[in-house]
Amino acid sequence: MLLLFVSCEDTEPTIDAEQNMLWGNGAKAWIIQKQIVDGSEIQLDTNQIKYTKIYSSDQTYYDSDGLSGQYTYDASESKLIENIRTGGIGTLTYDVLDLNSNTFVVKLISNDTGVLNSEFYYKRKN
Repeated sequence: MLLLFVSCEDTEPTIDAEQNMLWGNGAKAWIIQKQIVDGSEIQLDTNQIKYTKIYSSDQTYYDSDGLSGQYTYDASESKLIENIRTGGIGTLTYDVLDLNSNTFVVKLISNDTGVLNSEFYYKRKN
């Protein structure tokens, strides 16, 4: 007699699935919805509400301000690191607060220049 035991459990999305949410099928565009600085939402002007970032599966990104470079997304640590190569030089490190198929929220935690304690809320553009 052979007994076979099978168990089922809910599992977290795999790291590959989380990474795929960032870039989709090759590339995914994210458009800004709001920005919070030091706990207060700032009013985005006409140009800022058009700000878009596009992440590609080849670990490159570019934005509507002309910045581009390479990025590393560590899903296990919920960290996104952008190394700006064109349009500026520097490294930006974010905590990824939320990432799903339609929402992307990051908090800037380290950079070479700029505003810290900023949270950026994006929605999927395409």
